[in-house]
This record gives sequence, C-alpha cells and structure tokens, in this order.
Amino acid sequence: MLAIVAASLLLGSGVGAAASLGITSTNLTTYTIVAAAPLSTCTLTPSADSYVDQAVLQQNTNFGGVTPVQVESSQTIGLISTNKRSFVMFNLSSCSIPAAAAVQSATLSVFLSQAPTQNRTWNINRVTAAWTENVITWANQPTSASSTSVATGTTSNVTLQATVTSDVQSFVSGSLTNNGWRFADSVEDSATVRNGQFRSREFGTVAQRPTLVVNYYP
Repeated sequence: MLAIVAASLLLGSGVGAAASLGITSTNLTTYTIVAAAPLSTCTLTPSADSYVDQAVLQQNTNFGGVTPVQVESSQTIGLISTNKRSFVMFNLSSCSIPAAAAVQSATLSVFLSQAPTQNRTWNINRVTAAWTENVITWANQPTSASSTSVATGTTSNVTLQATVTSDVQSFVSGSLTNNGWRFADSVEDSATVRNGQFRSREFGTVAQRPTLVVNYYP
C-alpha cells in the first residue's frame, strides 16, 4: 500500500498575489509526491498446540505439551476410524497490530519432522470455537471452517508453508475470532496408515517450532 501525499504549489506569494500577476488556474502546477509506507512484520510461535486421536481408547486423552504433533488418516482392519488431527493457535494481540491495519501477507509454517509415506493434502481449517491446549481431545474438539491446504510431500525435515492472509486480516479487524487452525488429512480413514508429524511449540530447537509471520501496513 502506498501513502499518497498531494501538495499544490502556487507560483507567487498566495492567491491574491497570483491573481495580480495574471496567473490563472491553468498556470498553476500540482505535484503528487508518492512515498512508501513502512511495512511492519510480526513473527509468532504458538501460544497453544496439541493433537487429538480418534482411536477408541484415546478419544478422551489430551496430548497438550506433547511433541511432535500428528496428522493421520487411518482405520483399523475392522473399519474403525483412527484418524489424528492437530491444532495450533497464535496470540496475535502480542503484535499490537492496529485493527485498521492492512495485512499484506500471513504465512503459517510447520516443520515436518516425519513425512507420510505417500504425498498427502492436509486441510488447514480456521477453528471456529474456543479450545485450550491442556483440555482438547478428540471428543471435545471444536468445529472448523475451510481455509487453505498444503501438500506434505514425502520428505522429512522440511518446512511446510500455507498462506492464511485472509484469516489473519479478519482476526486483526475483529470480524472473526482468533481460535487458530486445525490440520487434518483431506481424505481420512485410509486403509493404509498415512501419518505425518510436525514439531510443536515445546520442541527444544526454536527454529523448528511452528511460526506465523504477519506483514502489515499500519
């Protein structure tokens, strides 16, 4: 975004002086000065993350504080679903981004420590209800709405990135509540286990924790 500053410069010492010299509006020169507004950047690590497990004996188990977190498409031989989903949330208020700011870009990144054995599409959905890291389970997981997706590939120890600019703009303006995002396989209940894992906020190497990078104009 560019800040436009317009200034009209009159030839003379004012309107009266210009008229006395026979200068009309056609003799006046208008200059438009264009200056780039400063771009601000805020980089966040999660305020909360966890995963949930659909396996019968794990549906009420909380995995907050565990690293890595997991995304899995699977089912048992008896066709009982055993999928896993991950949740991640960032505290945007710590950035102090003005509500009227224009978000130029927002990029969500995770470090894929273990890739699936087959390329998968992970849906990254905006979470639409509140949750907390040390309480969330499969049984009480919040609802979500479609946002974006990312292809995992089959290579471990790489960074996956997704654009979430629209969501973050809405969080900043207050038109939507920031409850973070949910990662889930786009095709769950795979007969062959398709499991991927990424580092959580608790991981010792800071550079491998999830990040949200927001670029905005005040």
